[in-house]
Amino acid sequence: MRENLCSIPVSEVFEPRDGCPICRMRDMLETRAVEFIMGDAMMDPDIRVQTNRIGFCEVHLRKMLADPNRLSLALLLHTRVAACAELIGHPPAKPDDTSLVSPPAACFTCEQIDASMRAMYETIYRQYGCEPEFRALVSQQAGLCLPHFRSLYARAEKRMPKALLAQFRARLVALTQKRQREVVSALDAYCRMHDYRSACGDWSAVRGAVEQGINYLTSREITDTLGRGSGARM
Repeated sequence: MRENLCSIPVSEVFEPRDGCPICRMRDMLETRAVEFIMGDAMMDPDIRVQTNRIGFCEVHLRKMLADPNRLSLALLLHTRVAACAELIGHPPAKPDDTSLVSPPAACFTCEQIDASMRAMYETIYRQYGCEPEFRALVSQQAGLCLPHFRSLYARAEKRMPKALLAQFRARLVALTQKRQREVVSALDAYCRMHDYRSACGDWSAVRGAVEQGINYLTSREITDTLGRGSGARM
């Protein structure tokens, strides 16, 4: 499966110049991974052994739940829940993490996507190092979210040619700062719209500001608690 996931050309991901390209890459990989596990792979005995042992995180269970083929998900859940009987019969004597909010969640799909993302990052560094056209494409991006800025920036030190490291990092900083300014401006306008002096203002001008802030901080597109997407009227 990993070869299939990594077959996405990196230049294709960067070409739209709309939003964070790494978010777009992750979303494409997630779509392929969910389609894979909900398709023929669901009946592969070797993969079922792994999914029964590892399980899935909430994010990817929700994505699988959105798939119209609920039978595949039911079959995956049936054997995974049954496999969890051992956890009930042999509970840990001590908590395996310090969180009191939720237990640590391993995820088969996360592991597959993470491996593919690492390979895609390597391709980004390699293409930036040897292709002037790709360097120009990177500089033309609309922006980066904070999590993907941090991961791209940190990994570059050991993977980017020394002669281009400072330039690459400077471009990452510029793109992320550009996105940050846009998000801060949108949130500022949204908050000012709640002032009584803006009672007759145009709410369409601040549409999606809160969702933009969450996306910038987490890399995830969200729907708010009232079921409205980022394009909905506030």
